[in-house]
Amino acid sequence: QEEEEEEGEADGELANEKLRQYELDRLKYYFGVVTCDSVATADRLYAECDGAEFEASSLPLDLRFIPEDMTFSKVPRDKAHELPPKYAAPTFMCSALQQSKPTLSWDKDDSDRSQMMKRDFSKAEVKEMEYAAYLASDSDEDEDEGVEEYAFEGARPQRAKPERLSELLHSMRDGEEAEGNMEMSFAAG
Repeated sequence: QEEEEEEGEADGELANEKLRQYELDRLKYYFGVVTCDSVATADRLYAECDGAEFEASSLPLDLRFIPEDMTFSKVPRDKAHELPPKYAAPTFMCSALQQSKPTLSWDKDDSDRSQMMKRDFSKAEVKEMEYAAYLASDSDEDEDEGVEEYAFEGARPQRAKPERLSELLHSMRDGEEAEGNMEMSFAAG
C-alpha cells in the first residue's frame, strides 16, 4: 500500500512538472514590439528593462532587438501610441514559477470580465451598454445604403404601459393570423 502511495505521489509530481513546463512554454507565444524614435532610446530601454521582473509575476522581461524590415504573420491584438487614460495594468501571476502545485491557466476566469461584473456602473454607462447591444457596428455588410445616420441624444420617451399594451394588441390584430394556439396571461402590478 505504501508503494502505491509513493507511485501516486511520483505520478502527481511528474504531472505537476509537465504542467509547469507547459505553462512556461505557453508564455513564449506572446510578445510585444516597441518602436523607438532613435537607437539611443532603444539602447536605454534595453539596458534598463532587459531581465527586470514584470510586477510580481516572477517572469523576467526578455528584450531583443529586431530588424526594422521584419514582418509578422499575425495581426497585432492590441496597439497603443500613448498610455490610455485610467489605464490599469492587468495583474499577472505565473503559478508555474510561484507555486509548488501549478494551476492550468485555461481554467482561470477572465479577470477583466470578473472585475467588470463586480463594478458599479453609472446610469449613463448602463444606458450606453443597453443601447450598444441593439446597435449594429459600422462594418456590417448588410447595412442599408442611403439610410441617414443620426446621433441619439437623451433617453427615449416612455409611453404609459396601457398605451404600449394597446399598440401591441392592435398590431397583433392587424397582422397576419398567428400560427398555432397562443395564450396570454396578465398579472396586476
